[in-house]
Amino acid sequence: MLERPISQEVDGRLLGSAEIRIPGKGKVYAAPDLVVHYVGKHGYQPPPEVVAAIHSGPPPGSTAYFEAVAYCVQPEDLARWDVK
Repeated sequence: MLERPISQEVDGRLLGSAEIRIPGKGKVYAAPDLVVHYVGKHGYQPPPEVVAAIHSGPPPGSTAYFEAVAYCVQPEDLARWDVK
């Protein structure tokens, strides 16, 4: 039986219990945070439109990033992230 990791340490960070959001043109892509592990260790290649969104979108953590993903997060998350 193939066992899948529930969590994985990547560069000192424990991944496996959250999602990442990638703003694209007119949409926001979501993926499990373990996608970092899948890409780095297993050669997974996200769809080309997701890769394009990663390269052309605002930097994660920036005000522009939070504005781009604001419609798909809960208001309490924005407060916790200290976004104004």
